[in-house]
Amino acid sequence: MKIWKSILTTCLYFLSIAAYPVLLMQHYPYHLDPPTKFTFILVALLVIYYALIGPFHPNKYFNVLYSILAIILILCHQAIKPSFYLLCLFVCQLLLCFLVQKSPTRAIVGNLVLPFFTSAMLIFSLLHFVSAQMILNLLLINVLVVIVHLVKSRGQILLAIVCLSLVILALLGLKQLTLQQSIVFFIGTGSMFFLQKWGRHSRNLAYFSLLRIILVLLLSF
Repeated sequence: MKIWKSILTTCLYFLSIAAYPVLLMQHYPYHLDPPTKFTFILVALLVIYYALIGPFHPNKYFNVLYSILAIILILCHQAIKPSFYLLCLFVCQLLLCFLVQKSPTRAIVGNLVLPFFTSAMLIFSLLHFVSAQMILNLLLINVLVVIVHLVKSRGQILLAIVCLSLVILALLGLKQLTLQQSIVFFIGTGSMFFLQKWGRHSRNLAYFSLLRIILVLLLSF
């Protein structure tokens, strides 16, 4: 039963990472060419290791085998000429997953670093460009999620909401965010009041993945 729960959590985590790139596909021309499909495979490798394998605390020998598998996949797809920069980003994230699997910072990597950079990889592969606006939205979504993870007391929640609200207002004033996007992120910060009461005992990876998907869906309206 536990393995099926882990598999469902992994699928939900992958969907939360792919949600924003898929949303952008509705507004920009996209390319589902072989390099893009290969990028999805690389992202899936990272997600599977972090969400499915990582909680079982694999040893260094398994990490070596997993690295060999990744190298074989990369070598098998050399004919499609994958982006060198995306490969470097993949390798750095995989090494980071290896390093933090028993660290207290593991949750921050899983809720901020990994979703941000893997989503950026998918966006670049699908659209062949990444704008500052896309990066900003992606960063704000994942920062909101990780703040929900970090805050513990009502005072911390209030402080986080005030700080994020000031940042959002500043970005709105600088015309880096639209009014609609600002409202979405205000809703996200306001929801932390309720998360403190009913979300504390359910703050697992699936919970934060669902929150990330909800924020992306709000952006689509």
